[in-house]
Amino acid sequence: DGLGLGWNGGDGGVGVYFAPPYYPAYVGATRVRIASNTGTSGFSMVVYDDDGPGGSAGTMLDSVTIAPPQAVAGNITIPLSAPLTITSGGVYVLWYMGGAGINIAQDIVAPFSLNTYEVLGNTWAEYRDRENVDFHIGLDLTEAPVHDIGVNGFFGAVDGQTLAGTSTIRTWITNHGNIAASGFVLSYQFAAGPV
Repeated sequence: DGLGLGWNGGDGGVGVYFAPPYYPAYVGATRVRIASNTGTSGFSMVVYDDDGPGGSAGTMLDSVTIAPPQAVAGNITIPLSAPLTITSGGVYVLWYMGGAGINIAQDIVAPFSLNTYEVLGNTWAEYRDRENVDFHIGLDLTEAPVHDIGVNGFFGAVDGQTLAGTSTIRTWITNHGNIAASGFVLSYQFAAGPV
């Protein structure tokens, strides 16, 4: 509901500090809302660890550049180069202009996070109007990856059966986890027979 913000000359950005509500937190993407893009400018979304002096932005963890044709007004979800795990503290997410004429959306309705920063070059400072504005920057947190493949049924042999030769055994295999499973090893052994 704000007018949007961009820096004259197109060499600047804004950042927000996020501490997740639980640990470990798994991050798959950043989010941003572009208010307008009257030029031919893209932007970058950069994630930094809070391991800098005094908990400031330190180690760069991820950086993705969005080309001008994709930098359209509206909500944009930007997948990270690789999923990120936050085990403590938090991260800084930076939206950095790729040129003039692009503006990030602002939220001017309280409450405000007070975790906003303006960034020019490599210099970070608390955003001068942080008590009145937040920026539309976010993180997509996903569930912890659970690898859980289970066999929940065998068919073709029963207790006490004598097998005199080859017998077909069928199994029901279920992915009880929350991520796709493939390439796992499957073997079967009957009594003391070979695997």
